Amino acid sequence: PCGGNVTGSSGFILSPNFPLPYPHSKDCDWLIAVHSDYVISLAFISFSIEPNYDFLYIYDGPDSNSHLIGSFQDSKLPEKIESVSNFMHLAFRSDGSVSYQGFHLEYKAKLREACFDPGNAMNGTRLGNDYKLGSTVTFSCEAGYLLQGHSTLTCMMGNSKRPEWDRARPSCQ
Repeated sequence: PCGGNVTGSSGFILSPNFPLPYPHSKDCDWLIAVHSDYVISLAFISFSIEPNYDFLYIYDGPDSNSHLIGSFQDSKLPEKIESVSNFMHLAFRSDGSVSYQGFHLEYKAKLREACFDPGNAMNGTRLGNDYKLGSTVTFSCEAGYLLQGHSTLTCMMGNSKRPEWDRARPSCQ
């Protein structure tokens, strides 16, 4: 099928007609959704897309407004990809001519080993983009604003046996 919602702890995503060449002028979107305690690991088993004209876009999140992990084309097998969130959006676009074999991907839900993105404080800035266990992020406020709460958060294993920040994100007031 050309796109759809994919759930379950593992599965495969194939381009239309795989292993035969995919059709021209296709827009296929898949949403992979796993439980919120998990992230998504995506492995490329087979990959061959017309370079410069056909693309597979992969986003870390539920839609194409999410963070773009990468834009893939050609026949070089990409490395394994892992999401930060529990959603992955795949968008395949083919033009009106020339078709290649397409792709065969395998996804697996993998237990989350990092905290969620803590976001930013309004009227403030955040230093640190690593959310793995043991990592810290530090917040500061713009001139004229005072920090309410602790400036530094640490990603730790919580009581629920899941990674979580050790305290609430501060605010700037």
